[in-house]
Amino acid sequence: MPEIEPREDGSDLDIDTVTNARFREDKHDCVLYALREEGKSSARELGETLGRSENGLHYHLDRLVDAGLVVNRRQSVPGRDGLYSYYELTGLGADLIDAERTAFGAY
Repeated sequence: MPEIEPREDGSDLDIDTVTNARFREDKHDCVLYALREEGKSSARELGETLGRSENGLHYHLDRLVDAGLVVNRRQSVPGRDGLYSYYELTGLGADLIDAERTAFGAY
């Protein structure tokens, strides 16, 4: 795993390094870290953050929803028709990432 350099804002979690180093190793963790860093996101937004296809992420997002680590919320967007899906960490998902960072340090 590559060494993580501190970010310009002083935080120790660099989402680009995390995703590049870990996506093949554990896709679920990368999605959790991205949601922790970026907050509520659509599959398209997560795909852009992680450099992966939206379609490929749905499988992993569904597994994380099933595990209770992520919630899928549908909401309307002003000026647009229909509902849009957004994913965000549950309290359990956030606690898991925080515990991993505390135990093992930032990735």
